[in-house]
Amino acid sequence: MSAIKADGRTDIARSLEEYARRSRQPGLAIVITDLLDEAREDALRGISALSFHDFEVVLVHVLDREEISPREDGALRLSVDKPLAMAYRRRVEAFFSRVERFCLANGVEYLRTATLVPFEEVVLRYLRQGAHLHSR
Repeated sequence: MSAIKADGRTDIARSLEEYARRSRQPGLAIVITDLLDEAREDALRGISALSFHDFEVVLVHVLDREEISPREDGALRLSVDKPLAMAYRRRVEAFFSRVERFCLANGVEYLRTATLVPFEEVVLRYLRQGAHLHSR
């Protein structure tokens, strides 16, 4: 691993599709992403491939609280009036709704969380609830 150099773009769709095809026995696949970059559609295509190959897929959508609702006194001060703030919130909600519809249509469990919540808490709470045992 020490000889590997990170370079260029990742291809999450191809990685997930290949993993789904090569796996002899499907199981639980937990995909953790913010879905905010230009590869968002690729990520969703890869998640679809996992679902198609009978994996039980959990999408853990991690966002910073500032991405959901920026504060005026945050690290980056913006001059935002109420209409612009409301338009931003509508776009964020539409984004969440689109991801939720995708997950529902593809049989994917959807967990949205903030970066301030420890990863272990999110995943372990989900696994302890046993929801993944009853979703299929």
